[in-house]
Amino acid sequence: MRLIDVNTFKQQDQFGHNQTPPYAILSHRWGKHEVSYQNFTDTPKDDFHDGLLREAIDKNAGASKIAHACAQARKAGLEWIWIDTCCIDKTNSTELSRSINSMFKWYEGAQICFAHLADVDAKNTSEGEVAGAIQNSEWFKRGWTLQEMLASRSILFLDANWEPLGSRSELTPLISRATRISPEHLRDFRRANIAQKMSWMADRTTTEEEDMAYCMLGIFDLNMDLRYGEGKKAFMRLQEMIIGSSPDESIFAWRSERFESSGLLAPWPDCFRYSGDVMLRLDKISYTRAAYQMTGQGLRFPAPLYLVWDVENKAPSHFFGAKNKVVEITIQCWKMQQGKLRAIVLFLDRVGGYWKRVRCGEWGSAKKVRMEHWMQPGSARSYDIYIPQREIVKGL
Repeated sequence: MRLIDVNTFKQQDQFGHNQTPPYAILSHRWGKHEVSYQNFTDTPKDDFHDGLLREAIDKNAGASKIAHACAQARKAGLEWIWIDTCCIDKTNSTELSRSINSMFKWYEGAQICFAHLADVDAKNTSEGEVAGAIQNSEWFKRGWTLQEMLASRSILFLDANWEPLGSRSELTPLISRATRISPEHLRDFRRANIAQKMSWMADRTTTEEEDMAYCMLGIFDLNMDLRYGEGKKAFMRLQEMIIGSSPDESIFAWRSERFESSGLLAPWPDCFRYSGDVMLRLDKISYTRAAYQMTGQGLRFPAPLYLVWDVENKAPSHFFGAKNKVVEITIQCWKMQQGKLRAIVLFLDRVGGYWKRVRCGEWGSAKKVRMEHWMQPGSARSYDIYIPQREIVKGL
């Protein structure tokens, strides 16, 4: 980890394991004239000194940002700070990959995070409009700032002039409205299920497509190799890693009218926009599903024999394996529908020897998860279905 001495503006390269001193960290939106690792040492130190901050703003906004961040760290009694623009050598692919995979840990390890809202000018905004300006800040719409906010144990929000706006706890109501993250999950995001976490990314953007996946690695406690150039496939790889490490079926609880058909995995994070209130209720689950996994044939999903029920006759209307029928499959997560708790139902259709999700813009519902015919050891009352995902990625 590379840190900046807030007094001398010099970098200390690669602190050893367990040798990292207490440090502050900056969360911000990148702007023009940011100071990179390469030109950090070439920037005149006078540009960083507090006495020249006003001049530095005109000459080099990036140098001014570093100077202000260092000043905030000094006020907090800290001697070191980490800033992503100049503390990562982005021309070194190995260092870049290691840094992105370590980013969450670095924010989590900081004594304090300074969140700079460059588009909020409290001094020149009426008192009654400051709250709205904070809530509408672009900082809440960027992908990377999500994990930076969730990982940091202490955050101080600062306006464009680096004046304090408040802490995370003080601004919780505003942050919750801006992000659609409940106050409970702002205090402890790890209590959220997969669908809820994905929903927080639904309205965020990143400059690089791949970063929509990479910026969520820490939130899901995962590490993965970076493949810039793969585009939306990065999000598919992320989901494949998630299902390999968690039995949480809310990862399938997405819907989007943009897609008539798909695999079971979501094509993009915005498909989870309406999944923020999806719940896991272990007390409501009356069966145990065999493990699902990604294979060369697609996602192998063990399904029960009967799935489509005739509501009037209260009996299964056909076998899951029936041909030329859109069938329903209940996943182990729940949602309030018309004031009642209902299990979420997805719709599948057969294409040759494979299946695909259809009617992607809607969910069905089930009052109970009735799977009396679920597979028992040694029985044949199950149906392994394979749901390819690759073709939908190509069609985005």
